Amino acid sequence: MIQGSQVLAPLSLPLKGHALIEASAGTGKTYTLAMLYLRLILNHGGGSALGEPLLPHNILVVTFTKAATQELRDRIRQRLVEAAAYLRSCIEAEAGLIDNPLAVDPLLAELCAAYTEPAQQAGAAKRLEMAAEAMDEAAISTIHAWCYRLLSEFSLYYGGAFEQQLLESETELLKEISEDFWRLNVLGMNRDALAYMMQRFTSPAALLPEVVRLLPHVTSLPEPVRDLAVYIQEQQAQKQAMVADLKAALRKHLPALKQFFADARADGLLHLNKLRSNHEAGAFTHLDNYIQSDEDTLKSSASLKKLALLDTSIWQQPDSLDLNFAPAKCVAEVLALADYLPNPDATILTYAAHWLQQRLTTSKQQQGLLSNDDLLLRLQQALSGPSGKQLAEAIRQRFPVALVDEFQDTDPVQYAIFKDIYQIREGCPKGGFIMIGDPKQAIYAFRGGDIYTYLQARNHTFGHHYTLTHNYRSDSNLLRAVNGLFAYGDSHAEGAFRFRQTQHNPLPFVPVAAGADKPYQLYLQGQLHAPQTAWLASAEEGGKALADKDYISIQSDATANKIAHLLNLAAVDQALLQRGEEQQTLQPKDLAILVANQKQAQAVRSALAQRHIASVYLSDASSVYTSPMAEDLLILLRAVANPDDDRLLSMALATRLLGLDVVSLDHLQTDELAWEQQLNRFYTYHQIWRTKGVLAMVYQVIFDSQAASRIRSMATGERLLTDLLHLAELLQQAAVQLDGEHSLVRHFETLLDNPDQQDIKQQQRLESDSNLVQVVTIHKSKGLEYPVVFLPFICLTRAPKETDIPLIYHTDKHQKNVALTASDDIMTAVKKAHQAEEIRKLYVALTRAACCQYLGLGEVKGIAQSGLGNLLMLSNKSGELAPTLAALDDHITVQPLPIEEVFKGTNTADNSTTAARQAPDISLK
Repeated sequence: MIQGSQVLAPLSLPLKGHALIEASAGTGKTYTLAMLYLRLILNHGGGSALGEPLLPHNILVVTFTKAATQELRDRIRQRLVEAAAYLRSCIEAEAGLIDNPLAVDPLLAELCAAYTEPAQQAGAAKRLEMAAEAMDEAAISTIHAWCYRLLSEFSLYYGGAFEQQLLESETELLKEISEDFWRLNVLGMNRDALAYMMQRFTSPAALLPEVVRLLPHVTSLPEPVRDLAVYIQEQQAQKQAMVADLKAALRKHLPALKQFFADARADGLLHLNKLRSNHEAGAFTHLDNYIQSDEDTLKSSASLKKLALLDTSIWQQPDSLDLNFAPAKCVAEVLALADYLPNPDATILTYAAHWLQQRLTTSKQQQGLLSNDDLLLRLQQALSGPSGKQLAEAIRQRFPVALVDEFQDTDPVQYAIFKDIYQIREGCPKGGFIMIGDPKQAIYAFRGGDIYTYLQARNHTFGHHYTLTHNYRSDSNLLRAVNGLFAYGDSHAEGAFRFRQTQHNPLPFVPVAAGADKPYQLYLQGQLHAPQTAWLASAEEGGKALADKDYISIQSDATANKIAHLLNLAAVDQALLQRGEEQQTLQPKDLAILVANQKQAQAVRSALAQRHIASVYLSDASSVYTSPMAEDLLILLRAVANPDDDRLLSMALATRLLGLDVVSLDHLQTDELAWEQQLNRFYTYHQIWRTKGVLAMVYQVIFDSQAASRIRSMATGERLLTDLLHLAELLQQAAVQLDGEHSLVRHFETLLDNPDQQDIKQQQRLESDSNLVQVVTIHKSKGLEYPVVFLPFICLTRAPKETDIPLIYHTDKHQKNVALTASDDIMTAVKKAHQAEEIRKLYVALTRAACCQYLGLGEVKGIAQSGLGNLLMLSNKSGELAPTLAALDDHITVQPLPIEEVFKGTNTADNSTTAARQAPDISLK
């Protein structure tokens, strides 16, 4: 049990005041939230009730994605209907019309047991039924949608406009503003400053991505300098003076250094095999050339370090060396020069970030636009303004109770809004505010989610913490295995999640117990399968770290081989999922492969395709304009827009869409009649485009070339075909606003050059809902569950770099800091935060499986920085992983890599063209 927390009793939790419910993975968070919703509708709980029954439009439920809001709405509606039906059946059973009431879960039956008289039951049932009917108007939304509603409905309280346009993406606006910045601030600089800006950033398009990363943190940046050009000129002058002084010193000391090494070589003081004469001569040549050049710095090398006495392994008696020998120290200073030369980049980016933010704010105000971030900031400002208290009171009257789901993903601005409205620090005296979340699953720092905000809320609600203690998702054997790993990691001085302090651990690991009353297990050929299995890959050369690419290749093949084996067994009913006494044959959709990024997804999907296993990829959605089909479609559009251009026509015929191979293309070059037929074909496409639209033209191309069946037969065919149809739809929408085919082609070219990952319309769609193996990013898998899970690349991570600007870290007192230049202390803090989040990401990954899971392990170079390496307290020394796994053999079953196997069944995607892949009611033939 977490210190200061108590086990949650959903039917007696006080609904007035504040409360924080910590719900580990699989512990029934949504179930609990729905039960609290029923209590609010019924005013259930006696002394723990709110005091008056509420309607759905008065109960605020906030979560962080649109998909989650719809799921919550459906689950709550279903629960309302179920409770009402149960109460009706209680009345009928009491009247002798039926033998027994409907069967429901014990907690719902206990809630309804508070209504003993038929009249009470009928009244409660009626209220629940009315609430279910009103769920379409329920206040269940994302935080941004709710803020937009408040800003519109309560505009009189802060002097805002009644209606403002929501800006889904700021990309185009920022592009214009960055060009303004370049024109107004850069092009008029003095020669030295302008030369530096052109050399460092080259253009506004190159500057913009670096500045955009700073905009969410602009309030944490220092104030900008008054005159950027003057600052750059001063910095350049200082740098040039430092370089000139050091080159002069090096020119002075170089003859003595050459003589020093010549004497040492002659006197036999050197290990000649460790600094060969030609390497020594080459190093001195580099120093001579550097003195004569315009370069500011000199790239280090092994030989130069030896001349600088930074590496003394070449000396017979290194202890007798004078390490303060001035010529050698001068070379050492040259090699370290890049670390301490004046660098204006941080100041330039700070200046640009402030300028762009101010201009962006002004531009949006002038155009009546609001971005998602503006919604939050505008409401926060309104609550802090002169009428803030009246606004908060009006909002509380509209929404007396708020239930906030996934609270671990809250950022400081969002929490400040809730804190001001519901008076959280004062205990919510005039309403109810209930947070539910799991800090162990806080993995969205890159989106602004801030675990330190959660910890702040935890402090503000001290004494009102509750915990869900039982996992209803996973089999008890799997739970014990996962608990065992984190219990091992909890022996670290800072705890499993690296938050333990001397007297307190705000983020402890607390094992959850199994809540399901029936085991959920995988049986292969009649034998119970281990809950947690690992495959250990090793480098071919013993004692060396495994290269990342080799690790990915080995574990991709291992995963694909195992899945082929499982599906082959399932084809003869020898792979069975058993829950209690019920059995079902393992299906492809029961298998999920969790990956970190698209590169890993491509590797494992390619391995699956080689074994004739179809899969579907679910990610956090990148832009469809980055798809390979976007380039093919652009080539087609150019050719159809210019049907007289033979070169463009040849290029289009070679794309995936038209599918002509080299032999066919070569034949067209010698057969004039065949070439003429292709020309006529493209003239027809041109006419269709002009008369019926680009979408109809694309569908005609797909029909004529049988592209659907051909593309779907490719390794990632479902993905490619879905992207193609998505792009065609977007083109059709854009064509309404554009004049002619060529303007649409130019529009498409621009989008391909500048895809917007944040634009919802551009985000890639799910390619299939068929019975396929699912490849899912770990971030996307959060909140989902699968019977069998594969984690083939769990030892990989990307460690933070000094160039990952901005560098964000927190002090021991949880104070956020933003740095644009790195130091050893800053990088230590940044890496520590990264490693803690990697452990939380590992927790998310290890808690998706319901039945069993497979871990692909290997001693890769950076394993110590990965979530698993951190949890198991590994260093980067080779040979640590195997003995650590041996110590954990009660929790992880290590098996040899699966042998090569190909899927022999028919559960792959159907390669025929389905109606969903054909043109919807477009008659062209």
